[in-house]
Amino acid sequence: MIEDQLDKALVADEQVKERIIQELASRPDETLDEAIGILEIAAKSRWGMAIRVIRAIGYPRNVKAIPQLIDQVGDLNSPAFQEAVQSLEDMGMQVIVPHLIKILVEKKQEDGYWLDSVAGICSMLRSVDREYAVQCGPAIVYLLSREIPSESLDPWYFLIVLEKIGSECAMYALPALIQLAKKEGTNELGKQTRDLIVSFDRTTLDPYQYLLADLQ
Repeated sequence: MIEDQLDKALVADEQVKERIIQELASRPDETLDEAIGILEIAAKSRWGMAIRVIRAIGYPRNVKAIPQLIDQVGDLNSPAFQEAVQSLEDMGMQVIVPHLIKILVEKKQEDGYWLDSVAGICSMLRSVDREYAVQCGPAIVYLLSREIPSESLDPWYFLIVLEKIGSECAMYALPALIQLAKKEGTNELGKQTRDLIVSFDRTTLDPYQYLLADLQ
């Protein structure tokens, strides 16, 4: 059991913390499953340290922890949110992006945790390397086009990913963005959407000129 060691690390200085983490990570066959199990119980104080152990174990040995790490990302209030993001980013885009897209596209709205997962993934995409957002962009626009009720999930989460992508998303995102701008009108989200639209180059916007005229 690694709980006692994690508890020691919690109150230790950074040098001792790192020594304990490295000792635990050096025995992945013994510690990985236990670290994953800690993420599935309510002792939140241990989550960050457990993830540091998982991260120190490294990819590909820690690949089985991906679902639990993504669950942490899906909880914006998790004290281990940033640790989970960093652990996933360490594994690389080719490993992580397919998992993210599967959750974004396949989860059902009836799943009470799905919308939280979407918000967390969008927040993660905003904070990591831009290429993660680029690869997930079409899935984000797919969700935006579904017009999920704003009281269930604020469209702002989708917008921040598309802003991260920038003009590269224009060719596939404009119809959904124009619809969002019309729906939101002059409120803050509507203004934010219009600002993104007008940041695209004129050549990309020209085919949509008649739809854009309705936004004036």
